[in-house]
Amino acid sequence: MQPHFRHLLVKSSTKGVDPLVDAVLTKKEDGSESEAARDYELAKIIFLSPIKKNYVDAALMATDNLVEISDLLELPIAVLSAYQSFFFNVQGFNKLSKLELLEDYDPQGKDLLTWAMSSGLSFLSWRLGKPTTINPVTGLQDLFSLAMYKAKEAAFGADTSDTVKWAKLSLDISRMVRMWTTDASAAKNDIELALANIAPKFQSFGDLESLDELNPLP
Repeated sequence: MQPHFRHLLVKSSTKGVDPLVDAVLTKKEDGSESEAARDYELAKIIFLSPIKKNYVDAALMATDNLVEISDLLELPIAVLSAYQSFFFNVQGFNKLSKLELLEDYDPQGKDLLTWAMSSGLSFLSWRLGKPTTINPVTGLQDLFSLAMYKAKEAAFGADTSDTVKWAKLSLDISRMVRMWTTDASAAKNDIELALANIAPKFQSFGDLESLDELNPLP
């Protein structure tokens, strides 16, 4: 069944098939729109906006928890519930069924939904500029896995340079993971050198710690 099948029923003014659709199509006794109809129209605004649609769809790919999505996207739960019901109802879909839906998206939207399904709301939170916390060792281990699988993926292609690139990166990251778990000071030195290459004015973590002591947070 299409994720937006209820929207299609509303468009064709089809009653008697689905109670949620009937609630939207049925006006109040005084002739005014019902609350369900108002929520539907607000959800439709999201559906017609490519950016809003991509982010809400991505969030629904990651979780069915509308409270968490509401907090992240700053949208009313009632509107999100209407959007989920009428425009992107993927409740009960397995991973493969969700992947089939990605064919209808532009490349950016497809990437957003894929990452959200893979990494959850934390990825969308990072994309939206909200504070995210990643344990350094866990982060390095994730990057190591990514580099290893990219190396394997490239090995099946024609460009052997990609295989070498990703294999080398995976080895570099594995070295960092080993140092973080066995020799934190050596890992710290390596990161300081890397940061100095990116930001010439950066000297060491010690300087940053001194600044924290001089300017403590309120």
